[in-house]
Amino acid sequence: MRKILIVDDRIQRQMEFLPGQAEDVKKIDAMPQVRNAVGDQYTKFIDDIENNNLIEILGYDLWVFHRSLLVTRKLLNKVQGLAKEHGKALILFSGGVTFSTYSQGEFPLLILNSQGFYSDRLIGFLKKFSEDADTKIIEVIYGENWQLTYLFKYRQILQGVVYPGNARETMEELESALGELDLPAVNKKIDNILLGI
Repeated sequence: MRKILIVDDRIQRQMEFLPGQAEDVKKIDAMPQVRNAVGDQYTKFIDDIENNNLIEILGYDLWVFHRSLLVTRKLLNKVQGLAKEHGKALILFSGGVTFSTYSQGEFPLLILNSQGFYSDRLIGFLKKFSEDADTKIIEVIYGENWQLTYLFKYRQILQGVVYPGNARETMEELESALGELDLPAVNKKIDNILLGI
């Protein structure tokens, strides 16, 4: 069973964005595989990182941090470096994030808006991630069919459709998540997902 750490300095954020509010917070707190370090509880983990006391945090497989908290404490680069060094999955959420970014490159990394993280998919994702080693962190946004969104983007680029933003960076992100595919392979994967194969 994989363990998950959520570090957020404001319990109100969970109460505001989780659809079941206090009931959903109770469900998360009741999960033995999840440590929901919010409110006053978050300081222990931030202090441990600042003081290089990493024994407890390294026991978690997925780290979830409020990004602005890490930026304010000047720990963002350190946390990302530790995730890379120790092979930990990392989710960073913040209200200031306007679009999600996902990478499987050097370590699994997802950056998304607070509302996107604290959504109706969160509790199911936490259960699935802890029990299934194949669960990708991108599933917190798109659910089990996360690949479909990425495959559609990949197909657009392969077909030469003008893609907003940097197509090369987008292609690298897609290939880090899906592997390198040609157009027929992308189409086959899309068909398989849509047909439930």
